[in-house]
Amino acid sequence: MGITDPRDKNYNCIKIKKEFLVLKKRFAYPTLSELIDNADIPTYDTGKVNERYQKLGIHVNDIEAQYATINMDGEIVFQTGVEFPNYVYRGQNQDFIPCIPSIARLKSDKEKFLAFCRNIAFEDALDEHPYVKFCKEQRMNGIPLHINKQALAQHYGLHTNMLDVTSNFYVACFFASCYWDKKSKSYLPIKKSNDLGVIYRANPIYFMRDLRKNTFNFVGWQPLTRPAQQRAGSFTLHKGDCFASLPGIQKILFKHDEKSSRKIWEMFNQGKNLFPDDPASKLSIHANELSLFTKEQISRAWRSLEIWEGREFSKRSKKYIQRKSKVKLSLIKPLSWKSFNITSNRNRNEEKMNKDLNNIKLRMVYKG
Repeated sequence: MGITDPRDKNYNCIKIKKEFLVLKKRFAYPTLSELIDNADIPTYDTGKVNERYQKLGIHVNDIEAQYATINMDGEIVFQTGVEFPNYVYRGQNQDFIPCIPSIARLKSDKEKFLAFCRNIAFEDALDEHPYVKFCKEQRMNGIPLHINKQALAQHYGLHTNMLDVTSNFYVACFFASCYWDKKSKSYLPIKKSNDLGVIYRANPIYFMRDLRKNTFNFVGWQPLTRPAQQRAGSFTLHKGDCFASLPGIQKILFKHDEKSSRKIWEMFNQGKNLFPDDPASKLSIHANELSLFTKEQISRAWRSLEIWEGREFSKRSKKYIQRKSKVKLSLIKPLSWKSFNITSNRNRNEEKMNKDLNNIKLRMVYKG
């Protein structure tokens, strides 16, 4: 395959770019299975000691559990997965540049405003979820549990300024090798693709040195199940931020093949283990179709949009955007759990919490 001389009148930059990409895909990258076989992939649940932390005098192994920590707000966070992961990972079935959160992928102000309205309506509904309300009332040694409503909104498909990551490499592989099929409403393995898959990895400790910046957080256990199943963490980004450009982020590209994709797909029970069917998944679909909101929700959405954009909107602009987005006023909150069979029985909720948190591990520390 020759590359056309630039002096040739038929010279075409697009052709050269395509030829370069063909070479790149053909020769440069392994399949996902080859990547797993040859890369330094962490082990899970073997009892193996993490030598990196052992050298620092911290004894930690690869057992996945729920580890109790205290965040900067004095709340208990139950981090899921291994206690001190060397890396967190993000899998994508193709390489998107820039790598940005879902709210940043929306082009117009009216789209973003409507997305913030829907996000806030879903978060308000979470406040009324019987089990979420029960968990918010609980105290452990007088310390409240951390309920991350924005992370829950992110995990249930609302637009946010967050990007999901996971402490489990194989969970990232699932998202890198499978795709959401709208027709079957399920995840399916990628059989063949001209696009390269990508797995990012980042050292969480680097981004947690200044916790007040809040760039990275372990989401961990939440009253709704998805984050824990996915060993979730999140990066909170600002307008203009590209995840791939953050310091220390590494990127691994691979070629898609059906055998590797199917193996990962089956490892997680066709995705069902990562996306348990629950009322919140159904309510989130309704949330993403809303156009009716309360006055207070609309006001909060404007504030969220202004923070994201870094500017204020005039009354005239607000009126125009609100009309274009077809947002209308409702006297009552638009989302409710009434049509779902969710128990409010305290004894049953206590049983559920005991079951949810039966794998908690603690670490004794000195507080200076």
